[in-house]
Amino acid sequence: DVENYDDSKDDLLSFCSIIDDQDDIHQTLMKNYVMVRLVSIVEFNLKAFVSELIDDLDLKPEKILKEDSISVNLDFLQNFQSEFYTKGRIITALLDKMNPGTIYSIMSRINHLDYFRWYDSLMPSKQGKTWTDFNNLFAKRNDVIHNLDVVDDSVSDLIDKIKQFHNFPYLLFIFTKMNIIINDKK
Repeated sequence: DVENYDDSKDDLLSFCSIIDDQDDIHQTLMKNYVMVRLVSIVEFNLKAFVSELIDDLDLKPEKILKEDSISVNLDFLQNFQSEFYTKGRIITALLDKMNPGTIYSIMSRINHLDYFRWYDSLMPSKQGKTWTDFNNLFAKRNDVIHNLDVVDDSVSDLIDKIKQFHNFPYLLFIFTKMNIIINDKK
């Protein structure tokens, strides 16, 4: 739901607007929340956009995954309702996480190129930084969750990250569709 995705971004930006009004402890807790929530939103929506790409372009599963087969978690099977699941949704539902390595692998296979290098060539302002920024975002979230690290970014840096990574799934979707259409039409 693109509207919900945009609303989530707006909620995070609104939340950031009150961080500086808090005491130091609450500022730290709020920044940690923003980092965890941002990655969760991006990860969830990357799954949705990849699912839509698979279905919209009728991509073959072997073009997306390295494995020859997939196993189905019984919990997934319990909640399975066929009218709600498409090939794309099944594939992305079975992916454990949409971390940078998974996204790189899937998008490189779909596009038949080194995805992040290509993405950066289309976004000159990035100049090779997308992979590093994307990887660092997920690593920081993991450090906050698993190592009880704290986010020491300024509020303005967090706002920049929210805006940057909000656009990433949209651009991933658009650039991939354009690339595949161009390649199909030669």
